[in-house]
Amino acid sequence: MAVNTTGALRCVQAFLPLLRAGERRGRVVNMSSLAGSIALPMYSAYAASKRALEALSDSLRFELKPQGIFVSIIKPGPVATEIWKHGKARSEQVDIGEEGRRLYAQAIEEMQHHTDEMESEGIPPEEVAAAVLHALTSPKPRARYICGTKAVVLHVLSRLLPDKWFDPLIAKAIKDAAKKKTSSA
Repeated sequence: MAVNTTGALRCVQAFLPLLRAGERRGRVVNMSSLAGSIALPMYSAYAASKRALEALSDSLRFELKPQGIFVSIIKPGPVATEIWKHGKARSEQVDIGEEGRRLYAQAIEEMQHHTDEMESEGIPPEEVAAAVLHALTSPKPRARYICGTKAVVLHVLSRLLPDKWFDPLIAKAIKDAAKKKTSSA
């Protein structure tokens, strides 16, 4: 929360005088994630921070538009970067204790396999960079840029389907990734 949400707010507050200055107004472009719409198991803190960043960005968009400052949110799905390796290394260092292992071992293993799948299917960082460039330079930037075909489909489904239909789709995708990883090993 301190980095993904509060940090973004403090940066906007610090730079607002500069964003307001001059003939051409500045822009605010916040880096969210598909996790801001779809909270996966074992990603609760990350998803909460990205959902909060989206609420913050939505409010800022209304507050700053009268001053000529556009606010956009970039929402990529998985991106092919080193973040996956860093995340795995850090998660291996966390000790959840005996009770945590008893309660969550299967869910953690399934999400590790799902994370491996997301890493292998990540979109190129250049696709996200192109969205950022558009948000910064377009005369009419969009409020949201969803990056990656899979991310667009999941975002739309999450908004159209009731939770009782959408949740089983996500649960099945997670289990399928675990089965695929187990059968290929």
